Amino acid sequence: MVHAGRPTELVTTSAAALRDLVEDVLEVARLDTPGVEQAHLQNVSISALACRAIACGGRDAELRVCRDATVRADPRRAERVLVNLITNAYRHAAPPVTVEVDGPRMRVREHGPGFPATLLNHGPQRFHTTASTRGLGLGLTIAVGQVRVLGADLRLENPADGGAQATLALTPAAHGPDTSGEHPSHPGDEAMRCRVK
Repeated sequence: MVHAGRPTELVTTSAAALRDLVEDVLEVARLDTPGVEQAHLQNVSISALACRAIACGGRDAELRVCRDATVRADPRRAERVLVNLITNAYRHAAPPVTVEVDGPRMRVREHGPGFPATLLNHGPQRFHTTASTRGLGLGLTIAVGQVRVLGADLRLENPADGGAQATLALTPAAHGPDTSGEHPSHPGDEAMRCRVK
């Protein structure tokens, strides 16, 4: 009922933000309830997962494939984790943001001030904000919850040379096609194919 123009844009933007917040809160609630969320595992290429995640929320993130691997994972959940990590890197840190695939591990690296000490010591805290942070802490909370459902591992750290790094380690597939030779050893070609402008 609002006429076209700036007021309409503000209402639409606010409504979309509220919808996203409600969806995130509901997802956290489901992840907090034992037995509600179940992973549908299949053999997938880890570099394909990374490429799709970058296409969803990577902006100008760059994918570097050191070594591809076939992993046992729920693609939707693994991509959700990666998209949240990439989005978090852009929202709270500084570019360049890179996603590095090294066997069953993916590292999301950025070059901001690093993760806060409270986050590293106590893990993500939903609805915890400080004067120096933005957001509600739901992105990393969801990532941790999805990692738990996947039976995977997520490590958050501040490298010695600055910035922050999140490492997602998925379970290698016991059987399945060997994808280690599908990508070049030089990461530049893969980075160009998956870069999002």
